[in-house]
Amino acid sequence: MVNKKTHFIIISILLVLLVVYAYQKFERNNQKYDSNNDDKEEIISKSSLQVGECFSYEEEGIYYGIVLIRHEDYDLYSVALLDRTEKKELNKDNFINGDLICTSNHMIAPGSYGLSTGDFTESDLEVFKQKFKYITKINLDDSKIGINGGGGLIDGEKVSIKELRDPNRLLKQMKQYTEPVSKYLN
Repeated sequence: MVNKKTHFIIISILLVLLVVYAYQKFERNNQKYDSNNDDKEEIISKSSLQVGECFSYEEEGIYYGIVLIRHEDYDLYSVALLDRTEKKELNKDNFINGDLICTSNHMIAPGSYGLSTGDFTESDLEVFKQKFKYITKINLDDSKIGINGGGGLIDGEKVSIKELRDPNRLLKQMKQYTEPVSKYLN
């Protein structure tokens, strides 16, 4: 009889300990989850631009499109330029079915080919957020992206997208051509 009573007491104590342990583990997991969410929100607020995001810029009734293709460690953003301009707001289809401006450089044999880009720094981010409108995000494949030339997208308060698209600004041995956005998608 004493043996049964001892077993009952030991089993009861073990069950209480198991419940306390499970509750503590549950609380620790909730705290970790909450702190992870805080970290994610902080990361998102620090760098709100992500590779593959598409934006439009309007100047004198003409709408230009760009796609963010790189964000370098030293706070440099690079964007690819959509070839076609519109006299109306750009939409998701303009980017998915559009072409990007590329350049070929024949100064170096056998030549190099790749996207023509516009770059801006972290210090230009406020100007970018004010002047460019978010349209959509596409799923880019980084391994397919090669860059061949470019220039500054934002200079102080001025957006230089019109100048970046001008083929006359290129060196004599450089030529512009286009490639479909679909070539760079996953």
